[in-house]
Amino acid sequence: MRPIETRYTRNGDVRIAYQVVGLGSFDLVFLPGFISNLDLHWEDEGYSRLLKRLSAFSRLILFDKRGTGLSDRVDANHLPSLETRMDDVRAVMDAAGSGRAALLGASEGAPMAMLFACTYPERTRALALYGDYAHFHKWVMQSRPAMNVGGAFDHQSPDTEGGHMEEKMLTKTQAVDGAAIKKAIEGRDGKMLASFYADDALVRVIDRNNPPSKPREIRGRAAISTFWDDICSRAMTHKVDTTIASGDSLAFTQACAYPDGTKVFAAAMLEFKGGRIARQTIVQAWDE
Repeated sequence: MRPIETRYTRNGDVRIAYQVVGLGSFDLVFLPGFISNLDLHWEDEGYSRLLKRLSAFSRLILFDKRGTGLSDRVDANHLPSLETRMDDVRAVMDAAGSGRAALLGASEGAPMAMLFACTYPERTRALALYGDYAHFHKWVMQSRPAMNVGGAFDHQSPDTEGGHMEEKMLTKTQAVDGAAIKKAIEGRDGKMLASFYADDALVRVIDRNNPPSKPREIRGRAAISTFWDDICSRAMTHKVDTTIASGDSLAFTQACAYPDGTKVFAAAMLEFKGGRIARQTIVQAWDE
């Protein structure tokens, strides 16, 4: 199958990524769940099989909601309302030249599809819902307490290559900023922290055992993941204090304490590339 062209349309200041697949007799808009990535969809055998079957009888319109996948990021402190995200469906349909379409809403996409159908009945040919709910926290969070919405899943369905499709998507779409780093560190979430790094990232640690002339170097996301798993598994508290961000750089201080009263102080300097942490230097000291 030839590569699918990804296009972009604007709704206000936000660019929404979308794709159009198939030459069926009617338009079908697929509204995905709370994570999606137009590139990764086609890399997963099961997901791509679904999309191919849908596009076999329709003109299938796919998109990444704002803040996810290939679409523009959103301010984590000012998340878009359901009405705003629903209007992105209208913008995508307009850009794709679709005057009227059937809507297939899955999971979090279902409420959006229902709202669109109520708002634009003249543009809704049919409405189909899968795994829908009226209130996310009531129906999803309480029934699956192990789910960490801000990070990855503890319960996942493995993809055909033995990996986890949801985790791959989250790794690509999770926004990395001071607030996210603070939350992950103070929550001792090693998996989340590891997801913030580029594949070829480098972390340097300077302390009493690793002087500036010979710092400890941890290369690659896999090794960095092991590093954070070890740190987060220790019985100690973490408090991120001063955080300073400028362009593609970020710095913060951190105070830690063990149950026996031993205290650790650390300062970290981070450099970002492509939205991921590419370089990090940690200088730390602790009670003797």
